Amino acid sequence: MRKSVKYTLIGVVIVTVMISSFMYCGHTLYERTYSSQYYYEIQIDPDSSLNGVVLYVPLPVCDSVSQVGDIIKAGNAKNPENIHCSVVYTEYGAMLRILADYIDEPAVIAVLKPADTTIDTKNPLQTEMVLSPKYDLIQVACDFPHPEKWDNQLACFEYQTMLYAEFTPLGSLTVSVTLEGRNTWWILGWSGNSYRDQILATVNGESGWHRARGELVQGEGLYSWI
Repeated sequence: MRKSVKYTLIGVVIVTVMISSFMYCGHTLYERTYSSQYYYEIQIDPDSSLNGVVLYVPLPVCDSVSQVGDIIKAGNAKNPENIHCSVVYTEYGAMLRILADYIDEPAVIAVLKPADTTIDTKNPLQTEMVLSPKYDLIQVACDFPHPEKWDNQLACFEYQTMLYAEFTPLGSLTVSVTLEGRNTWWILGWSGNSYRDQILATVNGESGWHRARGELVQGEGLYSWI
């Protein structure tokens, strides 16, 4: 009987040590690998070769300031050689202006911005940069499968926004604008959480300002490391 108790106590000690070691190693890995960043991307997809392309698309903005716009103004965006980017101020606020003598294949413009602190991916509308402008913002049901444990944190919104397009000859151009803020870490595999703000518009040859539909998803992912 005494031996049984002794072995039980030894087993408890071993399990406790293993759990403590895992917790310590997990926390160490979490701190060492934790990072936060914003990713802004524009995808341009013409249905044929287009000339004299001019686009104005929404920028990420927080408190009337666009840090992504500052990166673009400093010439640190990643874009094809035939596409030129700048920041302009329009009747709808700050916009990314995209100029190209021609676009004959899908093109991508991207900006990666590290964050100094944890990104508030649960409440980006109140605390983080989002695509601007936003009109008629409403909360809607999330139309994709997600784990039940996300129910209290996940929220989806729809809104209207504006973009400008001009090109010749008459044709069709699809523009996708995406902003993602994410926190990531590694503990026996990558984990993290994020919010995603996205606009998708198709312009069928008519020059000028166009209304476009946007959607914002917040609270995606995990909010604890164990």
